[in-house]
Amino acid sequence: YLKEKLESLPWVETCSLSISSRTLTVKVVEAKPALALFFDGYTYLLNKKGYVLERLEGVANFSPIYYYKGKSSPFVVENDFVKIKHVLKTQIELISRKLQTSTAFGEKPEVTLTEAGAGLIFKSSRMIVYLDNSENAWNNFIGFKEAIGRLQPGVYDFRFYDMLVRGAK
Repeated sequence: YLKEKLESLPWVETCSLSISSRTLTVKVVEAKPALALFFDGYTYLLNKKGYVLERLEGVANFSPIYYYKGKSSPFVVENDFVKIKHVLKTQIELISRKLQTSTAFGEKPEVTLTEAGAGLIFKSSRMIVYLDNSENAWNNFIGFKEAIGRLQPGVYDFRFYDMLVRGAK
């Protein structure tokens, strides 16, 4: 019971317990920040389960960092601890997986999140790409980029089913 209780704390990654000669020894491995989320003037460092480990004023120098621009708070309270909303955690996992596995990107984008999707800002390419929360939007974007080669600077919107909206600059 004690081990499970300790491991349920957001700042505990793992722990082990041992008893020898009437002494209880507890070894704790502290959870490390896995990502950062910038929201409302603060950077929130989150563990891999999505719990907030620390809040820092301003934009922290941390990678990966995501910028949240939604209309409501990105957080919920679960078991008395602040945690990122499930839909955003799932969205971040999808973004992370796609950015790591695709060779279609020549640079690492700045990522903005909302409840409805993500925006990828490719600064050196002068390009913004909007995607919804579905894997289909990502597949359409990657397939489109691979089919035509290098994308021209501008705005590309893949949030609509079977339709691409492109704007200049």
